[in-house]
Amino acid sequence: TAAATRGALGSFVSYKGGGGISTMAVNAAGGVALRRPERVLLVDCSLQLGVCATLLDLRPTTTLHAAYRQRDRLDETLLRQLAAPHDSGLDLLAAPATAAQAADIDAAFISQLLTLARRAYDIVVVDTFPLLDGIVMAALDLSTRAFVVLENVVPTLIGGAAFIQLLRQLGFGPDVVRIVLNQYSTAAGNPSLADTERRLELPIDFVVPAHRKIQSAANLGRPFILSAKRWWQPGKGMLPLVAEINSLRAADSQQAADSQQAADSQQAADRRGAAGEAAAISKARVSASDGAGPIAQLGEPEARGVGASGSAASGLRTTAAGDYEEQT
Repeated sequence: TAAATRGALGSFVSYKGGGGISTMAVNAAGGVALRRPERVLLVDCSLQLGVCATLLDLRPTTTLHAAYRQRDRLDETLLRQLAAPHDSGLDLLAAPATAAQAADIDAAFISQLLTLARRAYDIVVVDTFPLLDGIVMAALDLSTRAFVVLENVVPTLIGGAAFIQLLRQLGFGPDVVRIVLNQYSTAAGNPSLADTERRLELPIDFVVPAHRKIQSAANLGRPFILSAKRWWQPGKGMLPLVAEINSLRAADSQQAADSQQAADSQQAADRRGAAGEAAAISKARVSASDGAGPIAQLGEPEARGVGASGSAASGLRTTAAGDYEEQT
């Protein structure tokens, strides 16, 4: 069934910038894509300041704004055509090119887009802007996992603890939220891992150590996960995160299958009930025909007219290669 094939969604969030949300999202998506080529979509929902394309060394000709302009006819096929492929195997739907384009996009469209993306891809990874606004809430509402990215710096941890508590109040508890300690440093003055967990009052799920090669990879537009090894410290932290996101597909599909099975059982019960009602009506009709007179005829429901809806102007042009390109 369609529900049983729904993909999983992992969103990367934080309450402040500079902590590596985009770096984590890009590398997580790239790592999963190595295991699921062409079945992973990275969506850059940091609308005004998105850097996912830069971190992947891509120059996409279409962005989220192109999808927004096509929202009335957006389907799985068009979504894939609008996304930019990367040699790791992932597809990227980049942030809008300008702040004016970013202002057009609202939470309702993000919900529409991500719901569609979960039908088109096995895994959807969402990068977000560090602000708990409607856009981020729309992503969180559809998330199988929400990865909170923090650093082991005291002011960051104090704010991070408050942010996690706020997420709990909004209904995103331990079953959804995972803590990623990025750029972990053991330099003098930085809280240790034990101190960090004590301040957050939560265990740290993933630790990615600071390393100069991570910064070099960002400058080159080449995700470090593509060459990460288990013995390399950042790889030791990142590969388990990739493995968890990759495993979400099976878990989420099983949950959807269980829900669908329950729905099918309810529908079967409804059908049995309707069949019983029909049998009772038939029996009543037979009894009435043998008795005083005819029974009242059941009225037929009125036919519903279906209006034709016009499509919006495309705002796209087709290149010689058959791809889409956003008009300026």
